[in-house]
Amino acid sequence: MSSSHELIGRILSSLIAGGLRKQYLEPEEFECADPPKFYEFMDVMHWMVEERLIRVEGIEVDGLHRSVQLTSLGLKAAEDKAFDENESVREAVEKTPSGLSAEKYAKIGSFVGGLIGGMTKSIGG
Repeated sequence: MSSSHELIGRILSSLIAGGLRKQYLEPEEFECADPPKFYEFMDVMHWMVEERLIRVEGIEVDGLHRSVQLTSLGLKAAEDKAFDENESVREAVEKTPSGLSAEKYAKIGSFVGGLIGGMTKSIGG
């Protein structure tokens, strides 16, 4: 799970840096050009769409995701102050524009996964 969490963190960080601008995301950007990393990238992107963190307008055969954008739920996750010592994911990303450590990206992915899981549990009862 840690590699998936790290990938979630890297994808969210890329989208946060772009604001609400629609972006093209390619597996190569996240060092996922070769299997099995390529399939992990595809699965993580699919999960993020299904959990309504992001929207995607199209997917090419080579894994290019066209017009990827954070949703309101994705923005909420990025702004949640419970991430790290009263700091949001967005604040953590913006204060380190050169990029975060692999551990910090994994922490973001784990935090967002837990946030989504907690929301699902509270809705489902």
